[in-house]
Amino acid sequence: MKKLGQILTFIVKNIGQYLVFIVIAGLLVFAIFGERFIGGQHASQSTAQSDKQFASMNLTSIMAYPVRVSIAVNATSSNLTINAIHTQNGSSNGAMKAVTNNLTFKIRNEQIAMVNAGGQVTGVSTGTTNLVVSYTEGNVTRTVEVPVTITAPPPTPPGT
Repeated sequence: MKKLGQILTFIVKNIGQYLVFIVIAGLLVFAIFGERFIGGQHASQSTAQSDKQFASMNLTSIMAYPVRVSIAVNATSSNLTINAIHTQNGSSNGAMKAVTNNLTFKIRNEQIAMVNAGGQVTGVSTGTTNLVVSYTEGNVTRTVEVPVTITAPPPTPPGT
């Protein structure tokens, strides 16, 4: 991802969307999201083709969305969306699919936040830490860290 002006294209499995990322000097500067059609069929109608496509590709990385979590003490975040990125022989063209199995979640500092088995973060005390997300496919494991910020809870209105 360090090539100047590199364009990365990913297909999101089963939701009929494509993503194009333009990376300049290692920074994401532009992203395009849209519909994808395969041979006259909407991408979500071609699951068997997508499964074969992923079988011949290598798991290269994972992405988490949102890219950071910011919640108050005692609040709980919504679930993260985790996408596995596959490429073929080091190519910058690849495919991306949402994954829900074979994931592990760990908080670096449990005095700041907790995480459940589904990846929901709950604020314990104010501060920052990281959520470590790992995905395993076959004998390959990839990890991404998501910054977590826990803020003070909102004040209680007087008289309540």
